Order: sequence, then C-alpha cells, then structure tokens
Amino acid sequence: VAGLALVEAIWARMCHGTRENGSIIAANDPNWSFLNALAKRAKENPSLWLSDTNLYGDIAEDPRFQEAFCAKLTHIWKYGVCSTIKDYCYNDF
Repeated sequence: VAGLALVEAIWARMCHGTRENGSIIAANDPNWSFLNALAKRAKENPSLWLSDTNLYGDIAEDPRFQEAFCAKLTHIWKYGVCSTIKDYCYNDF
C-alpha cells in the first residue's frame, strides 16, 4: 500500500503542473485540465485527489491507502519528492 501511495502522490504532484524549481510541466494527458485542477485543490487537501472514483475506484476508500497517500503528498509538498522517496526507502513513514 505504501509504495502505491507514494507513486500516486508523485503523480498528483506532477499533475499540479509545476516542477519543484517552478518550471512548467506541459499538458501531457488527455484529461490534463481535470487532473491539473484536481491536483491544485489537493495541495491543501490531499484526500481530494482520491475523490474521483474513475481514477481509483474502491481503493480510494481504503483507510490504509488514504492515510498513506495523504501523508506522502503532504510530505512531498513540504519537503520535496527526493526527500519523500528517501523517507520511503529508509523509514517508510
């Protein structure tokens, strides 16, 4: 669950449309407008990213996945992707 949550949190961060250095990520998905808007809202409330059942289905309702995803996306926004990956590899918070 933790690994899947990490991958999905990184994807949510990417869909925000900016890299950590501030450069723009070009639209790269047919649903980019939707994903980008959702990612921007999820920055302050990570559970919003999981609200679309078309993306996640039943797993979005699993408390273990929700908790892991929200913790990882929050960590990404606070400390960055590299730090979050290191924490996963060494601590699996």
